[in-house]
Amino acid sequence: MKEKLEFVESVEDVEKNLRYLIQCRNSSSPKDVAFYESRMKMGFNFVVMIIDGLVEFGPSRFLGYKDIDRSDYEPKPHSDLHGGPTGQKLGKLFGRMQENAILENFFYAFFKKNIEGGHVPIRKYSFQFFLNEDKLKDLESFIPGIIAGGLQKPIDFDYEKVILRFKETLKIENNILRDFEVQEINNGWVWISDSYKVIGDKRAHYEIRDMNKSLWVVLHFEGIQAENDLFHQSIKTLPKGLVWTGWRGSKSICVKPEVVKNNDDFIQQLIDQLLFLEESIGDEVRGLIKKRDVVMESTNEPGDDLNTNTELNQILYGPPGTGKTYITVNKAIEIIEPSFDLSHPRDVVMDKYRSLVKSGNIMFSTFHQSLSYEDFIEGIKPETKNEQVTYDVQDGIFKVIAKRASENWNGGSAMTFTQAFNILKNKWESSENDEVRIDMVSKGSFFNIIGINATTIAFRKKSGSVKHTLSISTLNEIYEGNRTMSSGLVVYYNPLVRDLKEIAAKNSVETNEVKEQFVLIIDEINRGNVSSIFGELITLIEDDKRKGMPNELEVTLPYSKEKFSVPPNLHIIGTMNTADRSVEALDTALRRRFTFEEMMPLPELLEDKLGNKNDWNEIQISEVLKTINERITVLVDRDHQIGHSYFLGLKKSSDFDKDLKAVFTDKIIPLLQEYFFNDFVKIGMVLGKGFVVPFPNSKVKFAYIEDSVDTDYQDGNRYEIMSSNKIDLKMALDLLMRKGE
Repeated sequence: MKEKLEFVESVEDVEKNLRYLIQCRNSSSPKDVAFYESRMKMGFNFVVMIIDGLVEFGPSRFLGYKDIDRSDYEPKPHSDLHGGPTGQKLGKLFGRMQENAILENFFYAFFKKNIEGGHVPIRKYSFQFFLNEDKLKDLESFIPGIIAGGLQKPIDFDYEKVILRFKETLKIENNILRDFEVQEINNGWVWISDSYKVIGDKRAHYEIRDMNKSLWVVLHFEGIQAENDLFHQSIKTLPKGLVWTGWRGSKSICVKPEVVKNNDDFIQQLIDQLLFLEESIGDEVRGLIKKRDVVMESTNEPGDDLNTNTELNQILYGPPGTGKTYITVNKAIEIIEPSFDLSHPRDVVMDKYRSLVKSGNIMFSTFHQSLSYEDFIEGIKPETKNEQVTYDVQDGIFKVIAKRASENWNGGSAMTFTQAFNILKNKWESSENDEVRIDMVSKGSFFNIIGINATTIAFRKKSGSVKHTLSISTLNEIYEGNRTMSSGLVVYYNPLVRDLKEIAAKNSVETNEVKEQFVLIIDEINRGNVSSIFGELITLIEDDKRKGMPNELEVTLPYSKEKFSVPPNLHIIGTMNTADRSVEALDTALRRRFTFEEMMPLPELLEDKLGNKNDWNEIQISEVLKTINERITVLVDRDHQIGHSYFLGLKKSSDFDKDLKAVFTDKIIPLLQEYFFNDFVKIGMVLGKGFVVPFPNSKVKFAYIEDSVDTDYQDGNRYEIMSSNKIDLKMALDLLMRKGE
């Protein structure tokens, strides 16, 4: 077909372009049909029209382009279609489309197939048309959220409905699967137990996972690291059709190929894949689980801390760029607000994260070599006020968030400072002699409150002197734990705080219900001296030694002399870059008290996230990353691999060639220079000759001196990194992948 698609100026132009698309669909040429199918996957918005008595539709993004024939067309952004002159013209044209009986029948047929029948489009479909008000009610069951005017909200793949259908279908299977148990459906994943009730907990479970374009049927392991290693190292050979794959720091055995959502029989495919997993590997995994249980029972003495901190203390570790910080944000939100949908766009997720930081439920800290106990727990710090330097005890970040969590854990409708203070104030106002006695810490010592105004408390000392005042705002700060004092008027503030808290306790409704969870994120936890930073609190963070737990421990802090314990609603999530320091070098005391979750590079994730962009000039970006990491593992170790996240930004790239080159020149090459201490020969062994340039040493002329050894330096080559403007990326990646050999 030589006909070209025109720029739209009228409804007739839209129809002309749509007719061309229909001709490709109905053509006997495979190229024409392939062109039609590829265009239909382009857009989120579709134009609906009546052509020759039939309802036809096509992607609005595509139908508005000018002078494009199918032979050289490639999808690319066109901002005019979302705003600007072109978008405005399209909007006016679409507004002229009218509802009629044929259109209504089309929607009944189309959505009955796509929603009730389970045949789900790859993209979210949003149609632009006009419907009369009296037709909206009938269509509501097929098009949730449809509104007058014709702009319909995107329809998501209904994962929950699919799993319910899957669950019902299992019951009628004439095999072992009919006794499998489908557990609670979550946002994009569901656990499945085997009929023996051995596979189905955190250490090993079957799972159906929603992975955007496809559904994965996997056998997943996410217990403690020792268990993950047991499964991964013990299962030496997988049957054909099964592969190991990484998932959020853990390992899965995945059935390949995955189940594509827009297949008519994908429910049956899910069942077939689950049965294949069970028959291929189920017995072997159950055997390993039973073996593990025997080993653990025989070696675990009372008091051994094997896996008691799975939820409270965890460390995500792995090479740079594997998404540790990304997952940390998700984990923190999930702990505090389990109902929040983490599948929202990332900016929505980050808005939620920032709101939880602002509310005080999340605090973030980065460990470094100079961080101390005084910074993290508490220490005496200088303060300048009215040109006078004073030294007060100041709380560190851990103590601050622990206090917040502890106050919440104590539960009940605890009184605020203002409420407790007003009771004290009323007591003073109703006193017959206008004084209220406050007993001090020292036996027999006291002072009397003789006046309270908006900002200060006037008091009389035991000696009888009366020209003394305390600041109500300072009292509030001490009460809330935002300020501590170690000298001066602290002997008067502390008894007041004690009495106010007693008032609050007596007038609060007591309960042990935890209303809120709190998360402390420690980035680069292995960069600090952990034993020195945590001090005596390293023991208190164990879950059974926290406040209210069976083996609760409490310590007296060295500076403030306060009693301190760690509440059970405070979670600690650390991250650790293994390229900086290995897990083995981490403090043994810390290793015992944390669950470790490994996060390794996932090249296969690029296939899903980059889509068509993963295939660049006949080179698979995911395979490039896999090849680089295989070479680094041999030359250094697996802890120094390159993470997949360096490439994920390419998903939104408007200049893919330029940005892909920048990933290598700005991110990967600097990392390799650090890994190999600028040994450019080894860098060349990883990246190939397309990124490094040799210089013959014979070009260098040395000065003359007796007994010179210059000949030792004139053989062979030196290497250095090629400048960015000289790198031919296509050729460089071909050489990296050793294409043509």
